[in-house]
Amino acid sequence: MKKTIYALLICSTLAVALPSLSVTSFAAPATATEATTDEAASSITARKPITKWYYKTINGKLYRRLYDTTNKKWLTDWIPC
Repeated sequence: MKKTIYALLICSTLAVALPSLSVTSFAAPATATEATTDEAASSITARKPITKWYYKTINGKLYRRLYDTTNKKWLTDWIPC
């Protein structure tokens, strides 16, 4: 009687466990996408403008001026240092 219950328990455990071990899944094939007009027309854009200080000496005094190299324009007038 004990052997029958033990055999039934093993069979029911294997019947439940084995199907879950053989499940396989596959990823869907990748599809090519075309770039939208915004992505195709633009390249990487700077988020923060790149600035550079320029220095010059006038009558022995040092002056500086800030230049935005991203937008190519002066941001300040000549400022004494």
